[in-house]
Amino acid sequence: MYMQLWHVGRVAHPLLQNGRPNVGPSALAAKGGKFRQLEGSPGYVTPEAIKDPEHYIALYKRAAQNAKVAGFDGVELHGANGYLSHQFLDNTSNHRTDQWGGSAENRCRFTLRVIDELSNVYGNDRVGIKLSPGGGYNDMGMNAKDTSETFGYLIKELSKRKIAYIQLARYWDLGDPVKRGTPVDIFQWSNLIDRKHTALFVNTNYNAEEGAKVLESGLADAVVFGRSYISNPDLAERLAKKQELNSALNFMTLYGGSAAGYTDYPTYEQQKQQA
Repeated sequence: MYMQLWHVGRVAHPLLQNGRPNVGPSALAAKGGKFRQLEGSPGYVTPEAIKDPEHYIALYKRAAQNAKVAGFDGVELHGANGYLSHQFLDNTSNHRTDQWGGSAENRCRFTLRVIDELSNVYGNDRVGIKLSPGGGYNDMGMNAKDTSETFGYLIKELSKRKIAYIQLARYWDLGDPVKRGTPVDIFQWSNLIDRKHTALFVNTNYNAEEGAKVLESGLADAVVFGRSYISNPDLAERLAKKQELNSALNFMTLYGGSAAGYTDYPTYEQQKQQA
């Protein structure tokens, strides 16, 4: 079991972290947002620009050390969905003029430094990463040229490090309410990955049939399901038996702070009994 390591960066809210300011590569607020846990459901606020990125790299390393003590087999860096690592990658959220911003190489520096520190804790073959090149979620997204260049450089460097896997998420229009993302073909970078050492995982809105075709064609080594696994606790069995999936995922209970909406969905057999 792998522990997924997050830092949400600029899409945090001070009122949810005891008044501490949220931070990001630059003092640029994301557009939109709605913190429904807070009165009035306020939106994103302007973060403080991070003075020393190495401090946050050290926090990721400490998190990996804690995961190892807790018994996890490896760790995955959440470098997608507009969280801190993604914010450094994207030139719309990273306007730095130092070694951490500007060129694709500089904007990838933070993510690669984190990966190197996680590998120092676990070994490179126990470290993975999740990326969402098309952006959209949490007000992320570069133009097609910058997206191709940035993620091409990043994926090539990740492959050199022979990490366990690279997980690429497809663009999802429902996760992009302000239409900031750029739909891209995530397989454009597959030839940059040495799959003798680093597996390619893909996700976002795959069904059983499409996922099977991807695997049969050799385009990816695994198709990953997230939201479907929440509303279908027996997802693997349903897919194997070609049973209908429960598509009634309640998005309002996600990130709500309790077990509601996470552990109370029925299995296929329970659904049949309730019908």
